Amino acid sequence: MISAQLRKSFFYLLPKEAASYRRALCPYFFSAVAASDNQLAKRKPQNSDPVSVFFRENGFSDTQLERVLKRMPRLRFANVEKSIKPKISLFKEFGFSDSQIAKIISAEPSILCTSASRKLLPSLSLLQNLLGSISDVVTLRKPGLRYLTGDLSKTLYPNIEFLKSRGLSMQRIICLLRIAPGSLSMKPESLRKHVEKLEAFAFDSSSKMYIYALWVSSCMDDRMWEIKLQTFRNLGFTDSEILEILRKAPQAFATSPEKIEKIVEAVLSTKRYTVKSMVSNPQILWCSIEKRIKPRLKVLEILEESKLIKKWPALPVLRYTDQRFHEKFVAPYGSVFTDQGFP
Repeated sequence: MISAQLRKSFFYLLPKEAASYRRALCPYFFSAVAASDNQLAKRKPQNSDPVSVFFRENGFSDTQLERVLKRMPRLRFANVEKSIKPKISLFKEFGFSDSQIAKIISAEPSILCTSASRKLLPSLSLLQNLLGSISDVVTLRKPGLRYLTGDLSKTLYPNIEFLKSRGLSMQRIICLLRIAPGSLSMKPESLRKHVEKLEAFAFDSSSKMYIYALWVSSCMDDRMWEIKLQTFRNLGFTDSEILEILRKAPQAFATSPEKIEKIVEAVLSTKRYTVKSMVSNPQILWCSIEKRIKPRLKVLEILEESKLIKKWPALPVLRYTDQRFHEKFVAPYGSVFTDQGFP
């Protein structure tokens, strides 16, 4: 990726009168730089170059080192003392171990291209204060590590204040930061739209599921959100039932429309379960259709045909652990399933 500074420097190499020439030459210059980056990314780290030596001395494994240099190939030519060491030293001053630093940097190498004093220092300070410990910073999901490279005054700060104004406690905001850091790194106006979307559904911000609903909403645009709503409607769910699913298990909305359709159709086709029972147990919507839903429905069908059960169990049976389901519905009737090809 070509930085804005590099792009600007290139243009200043040519006189202002050569505007058309610059525009014509620009694509060739960019493609040449990109090709150079690709070639660098393919190179294996050398044992003797200063950058590789420094990383290895600071606990980076060969895999982590290769990942960093593949993502940021121009780090091979970086000045270790001026560009890399100050960032690593800053992490150590905060109490990070070598293994923790290697884990963070290999997950988000762009940190090494961030100003240590203007961005990295204030970002580390804030995250440590919010999360409470260094170990919690390490466990942040990858989108959360991008906080270390951004301007938190334009994203995290205003987003936290906005959520507080909507009734969320700091404890729940920190929980959101842990499970879905990307929700708080988006532009404030985008976060506001997602909050207003949930408010339009009369979703209570004091609900334990609210932060999960916000997380799911922030992962999709309005078009996909409407597609999922329409998928439920097409399958026979009313708007009030869809809202109940959202309130009980927002993660169900993270399931693709195709998977939602397959699961609902498979369950309802048995004629043993209804839309109402699915609304009461929306968690099955993120179960595997091929590895869990269909095999278990087949087992129950065989038991009924063999007159070994008079009535199908309640829908939560599809969420049993494999061991529990096997012990209750397969092991006691082993001979019946042998002929059916079940283990």
